[in-house]
Amino acid sequence: MIKAGSLGVAAGRLGIEVLRRTAFRALHKPLYGYLGYAGHDNAGDEAVFTGVTRLRGDLNWTKVFLGKRQFEVTSALGMDGPRYLSSVALGGGTLISSGGTLHIVNRLLLLGQSVWACGTGVGSYGWGDEPYPDIRAWQRPLSHFRGIGVRGPLSKQLLDELGVEGVRVVGDLALSLVRDKTAQICQPPCIAVNLSVPVRASESVDMDGVIGAVVRLAKVRQEKGWRVLPLAMARRDIVPLQHLCSELNLSPRCILYTLEADSILDQIAGCTVMVGVRLHSAVLAACAGVPPILLGYRPKCLDFMSSMRLEDRNIDLLASDVRTVEARIEELSSSAALTHDLRRGLLDRARAWRHVQRNFLCEMIRSQTT
Repeated sequence: MIKAGSLGVAAGRLGIEVLRRTAFRALHKPLYGYLGYAGHDNAGDEAVFTGVTRLRGDLNWTKVFLGKRQFEVTSALGMDGPRYLSSVALGGGTLISSGGTLHIVNRLLLLGQSVWACGTGVGSYGWGDEPYPDIRAWQRPLSHFRGIGVRGPLSKQLLDELGVEGVRVVGDLALSLVRDKTAQICQPPCIAVNLSVPVRASESVDMDGVIGAVVRLAKVRQEKGWRVLPLAMARRDIVPLQHLCSELNLSPRCILYTLEADSILDQIAGCTVMVGVRLHSAVLAACAGVPPILLGYRPKCLDFMSSMRLEDRNIDLLASDVRTVEARIEELSSSAALTHDLRRGLLDRARAWRHVQRNFLCEMIRSQTT
């Protein structure tokens, strides 16, 4: 059941967006649409949107509604398509998937809208979606895209196999938030931990076992004098992190939960290592120069880690039992592996992707006038 309050908020956002598009059209100012999951209480999706707006802060960006009803309202009012939007960027997270994004993309293309992708993932979008969904329905729409930039090499491989031409790897857009330099490692050492749980029971991943392994590792570190920083990237993460706090005798108030990427970066910058389930816990860790260990619950995790040459720090939960997971976390989180060169290398790679993304964005914007 949808609560009345939720409907009121949605209606309010829609009303504001209608007024905004009307004002920009009246002022003859170009407005660029962003198609992604920003606005759905997920810090990773917010970081991706923040990334694209900072890469080209001189442009006026607006979020294209992913909600079917909201999108249909704006379309019925004639407020979508090229009359209002110069172009639409398909952003993050993993949107070339079995989710509902394809419906919106097809409607935009039918309206004659210029559409392109930047930093988009391909394949399973995460919890609630099967690990290897059928994406063949995307082949025809993608052939009409102005340009296609994807998150990592696995995304490109999937589209290559689909027969889509001209696909380029540009990295995850949240990497554009990379810090200028690594922070001094805090003393005592600190391990940041992000945990998440499936949205349905029929998961092949034994997340209870994985969470137990992470809790045991954190407890060992705590006994050696380390601090533990629980990080929630979405509301669903709070319950398993409360369990972590209970097992470690920490107050649940120490859980860091904010949608502001800069706040997350400030808090984790001095951490020795990040152990996380959410993809963007690793992305933001890389932006801060903190070595990530990603508990890869979907192929998209390896896609990102491969783009950063961190494949060895991705633990495939779909192919590993709990004992293997625990041993691998212990090995990767040992202090000997967390060198200064690794931290500095993370920033270097993230900066390189930021440069690629800025060039790609500029190319896409320039192509609007040619």
